[in-house]
Formats: sequence, C-alpha cells, structure tokens
Amino acid sequence: MEQKEFVCPLCKKELRQEADAYLCRECSCKWKIKDGIPVFLKEEIPYWAEIPQVEARAFNQLAQKEGWRKAVESLSSQSLKEYIFHESRINWKYFVPSDVSGVILDAGSGWGSLSFPFNDYCEKIYSLEPAWERINFIKIRRDQDQLYNLVPVCGDTLNLPFPDSYFDVVFYSGVLEWLGTSNTKEKPDDLQKKALAEVIRVLKPGGSLYIGVENRLAFFYFLGVKDPHAGLRFSTLMPRFLADLYSKIVRKKSYREYLYSYNALKRLLKKSGFDEVKIFTPIPSYLNYKYIVPLDSGYPFNYWLKNVLATRIPFASAVLRLIFGFLKIIPPVTLVAVLKYFVPDYAIIAVKSKKQ
Repeated sequence: MEQKEFVCPLCKKELRQEADAYLCRECSCKWKIKDGIPVFLKEEIPYWAEIPQVEARAFNQLAQKEGWRKAVESLSSQSLKEYIFHESRINWKYFVPSDVSGVILDAGSGWGSLSFPFNDYCEKIYSLEPAWERINFIKIRRDQDQLYNLVPVCGDTLNLPFPDSYFDVVFYSGVLEWLGTSNTKEKPDDLQKKALAEVIRVLKPGGSLYIGVENRLAFFYFLGVKDPHAGLRFSTLMPRFLADLYSKIVRKKSYREYLYSYNALKRLLKKSGFDEVKIFTPIPSYLNYKYIVPLDSGYPFNYWLKNVLATRIPFASAVLRLIFGFLKIIPPVTLVAVLKYFVPDYAIIAVKSKKQ
C-alpha cells in the first residue's frame, strides 16, 4: 500500500484530502489548502523575513506577473539576491552517507535557496516554511520552472505533517537557533529538543540531518561582535541565565536564540537519538560558502588554513600572513584540536541509527 505523504501534525494520524482541505478523522482537525499549498498551522505566525511584509507581498506580485527572476533582480538587498541565487550552500551533500537522490525535507526553507538547487538531485523534495510570503514565492518559482517534484508546504518544524520514517535527508539551515522564539511558554532548549525528536521520527533508519548554524564560541564574539540573532554583544559567551537577564535589560525580552559550542552540539544530537555526528566548518559561512572543511581530522583543516586561505585572500595584511607563517610550525592535530572550537560556523551531518 502506498504511504500517504501527509499526516495530522498534531495527532500524527492519517488525513483525508478534500477539494480545499485535509481532514483528520482522529482529532477532527481541518487543515486548509490555500492557493494549492497545504497549510498545517492552527494560526498564522507573526511575520518574519529579510524584507518588510508589504515589500514581500509586492515582490510576490511582481514574481507572479513578470517572473521570479525579474522579481529577485528588483530587490534592493544585494545579500538577499545572493542568498536566493547562490547554489554553493548544498555542497555538503557530498558528505552525506544517506541517499540524497531519495525523498528530502527542507525544514524552514526560507525563500527556497536550498530546495531549488537540491531539486535536481532527488526524487522528491518537500519545502516546509511557516511564513506565507516565503512559501508562496517558492510555489510561484516552482510553477514557473515546472519543477513538480518540489512540494511547497506551509507548516512548522515542531509539528511536522509527515509520516514516520518518510525522508532520506532533512535540512536544518539557519533553523535550530530560532526554534526557541517559536513559543515563549516553553524553554528554548526544550523546543529545540522537541524539533529534533520530530526529525528523528520522520527520518528513515540510516537517514541524515544536515544543520547549518553559527558557533556559540566563534572567535569574533570575544572581540565584541554582536550576535546576529539577538543583536547583543558577548551574549553567546554568557551562561544562559545571565544572557537572559542581559537581554531583558537591553531588549526588554528574554534571550531565546540559543547557539551551541562544538561539544554541546554533539551532545545535543547524540541525546536526540543520532548515532553518528560529523562536524565541518563552512567557509566563509554556512549561508554562502566556497569551502567545507572537516573538523574531525587535523590535516584537511590544516591544509586549508595554511595554503588556501593564506594564498587566496588578496587583502590579507602582512600581520595576518605572519600569523599563518607561525601556524605552519604547529602540528596539524594540535591546531585543529584548538581552532575547531572557535570557527565562525558549523555544518553538521547527523545520522539516525539504522536500527531505529
């Protein structure tokens, strides 16, 4: 019997599809279908995106009328243009031991910057995003490019509307750190653990989760660079309770954008049920990178640091080159053993046990 692609996100029971909705026979919930997109949200979430909501709606109208490419080119934000167009962010796929040509979930897909380039490699990809303006753009682009193995879904990562053991690979790019803001009645780390439990549920045995996220102990936070999520200096370096107090004084709200260190990420994923966890550093960042360097071996990281970076940054100062020269005398294993804790970002591949 063919497996149903959607279940009720609340009770996980089978849904019956009607013309304009999915109905749950178990809990009687009704999930509407809006403009051809299934919406698995009980209520609309507060708008959040890189551009104001009014601008996002005008952007979608332009994409619908004159084509999505022209709409993207019209954006005033150069960084958002690059974010939507850039395809290097899927280069981690070469490190995934699971079947990347199978059924994929891009959870928290944003504007689809991972979903669309990955679409060429897989049997089917579900693009899950709670913000309506974003998922609507994904459908507009999907329809215009006729990429019908890409399925746009409006929903959230805490209550996935998919059956158990359905996906070969799940993406979590720029998602983990924001989960704590989704429900102020629960602890941020509890929400993160709940979301990871949902990932374990929907992954097939042996399936993989990819996470792209900032490092809590990135070296520049020690220099006073603001946390890009909370907008606070030194907050990631503080104990959680102190960061929360600091945030309440400065921002008038709780600190809920939890990042993790190298070791803490491994512990979190292992406790969530992942059997194998490999951590890399994407260069220059997980949002737009040219290199992905494994951190479980000193030699690749050492090669990149001493050869690639030192020779390919034309504006590198004499002081920086002197530092690189000093690093050449440090044994590779020692070098990576220290620096892996202070790199800017992490790219993680976590594998579910084949026995689960």
